[in-house]
Amino acid sequence: LESSLGSLKLLKEIDLESNRLTDMVAEIVDCQKVKHLNFSQNLMQTLPKHIFRIPEISHLKADHNMLISLPSALCFAVYMKELDLSFNRIQVLPRDIGNLYVMVYLNLDHNLLQAVPPSIRYCSSLQQLYLNDNKLSFLPPQVKQLKELKELHVRNNKLISIPPEIRHLESLKALSVEGNPF
Repeated sequence: LESSLGSLKLLKEIDLESNRLTDMVAEIVDCQKVKHLNFSQNLMQTLPKHIFRIPEISHLKADHNMLISLPSALCFAVYMKELDLSFNRIQVLPRDIGNLYVMVYLNLDHNLLQAVPPSIRYCSSLQQLYLNDNKLSFLPPQVKQLKELKELHVRNNKLISIPPEIRHLESLKALSVEGNPF
């Protein structure tokens, strides 16, 4: 990706979907007005830390890449509203994922997650949570504090029971739990 991208100071949306990107130039951080960044369907193995220095970034699509891990810098993107990291190879979420307290949509379908950090409880604006097709055997009890959650999708995991904590999710309108061994 060309480093000249950083000179486009008024850019609000960058769509780099379906290329063969393996990295992103650091100069992208100079695009201080970017809110929407899409680099779905590329060959990225890591999320570049510098994209989280873009102060107004609120929507990030990085699905269908080859991501294995997530940088802790992700948790500094406090204006993040929508995050799609589905169809990757992510095994662990950052411990401080709860810093994304304005996030309303989180898609982590088709990864290798075995746990969700307890700090998820601080994602107090979360309305849609997609965790289908992972390796989860339980959800943390703190999930009951997601009072705005309208959709919870945990199909095809290793859950041994329907999480009892969901009874506290009074806004819940959709629950998908099929394909678990209970």
